Amino acid sequence: MAIMQRITICGNSGSGKSTFSEKLATVSGLPVYHIDLLQFQPGWRKTPAEEFAKVHNEWLAKPNWIIEGVGDWHPLKKRFEASDTIIYFDFPVEYCLQNAQERLEKDKISPNPYIPANSPYAAKADKQEEVIQFFQKEWRPKILVLMESLREGRNLFVLTEPEALNNFLAENFL
Repeated sequence: MAIMQRITICGNSGSGKSTFSEKLATVSGLPVYHIDLLQFQPGWRKTPAEEFAKVHNEWLAKPNWIIEGVGDWHPLKKRFEASDTIIYFDFPVEYCLQNAQERLEKDKISPNPYIPANSPYAAKADKQEEVIQFFQKEWRPKILVLMESLREGRNLFVLTEPEALNNFLAENFL
């Protein structure tokens, strides 16, 4: 297994990418960057493309990092290509939908620190199922093909159940 210093964490909305990336950062000592904090500004306004690209490229130029999230296709592809490790959460849609609903309830009490300020999940609640289903149908196959095309020289992990997250940490970092 190669050293893991440039890690991309990708998966459907509600799969637990942000929470896991923080745990991974704690055990690995790597800095973590959240795509939603870059892609969106307060109130779920989209960050201008030039601004996004500048910061994203700065992240990728660093010697080590964890970048979690999906975002748009071309930056995701670029991130995969710059990674030495890609971790894809291929969890069931039902799991992601349940987590998204729970996150919506938690957000009413304590805003999620991994999204921009003044960006409540309630503002997107009516689109959550549509987003999760779209990702599963359209993006999942493309991501798996892209990962396979980048297999050489990289650590690739496709985790298919949430229980695999703690096992991954224990096997690779603890």
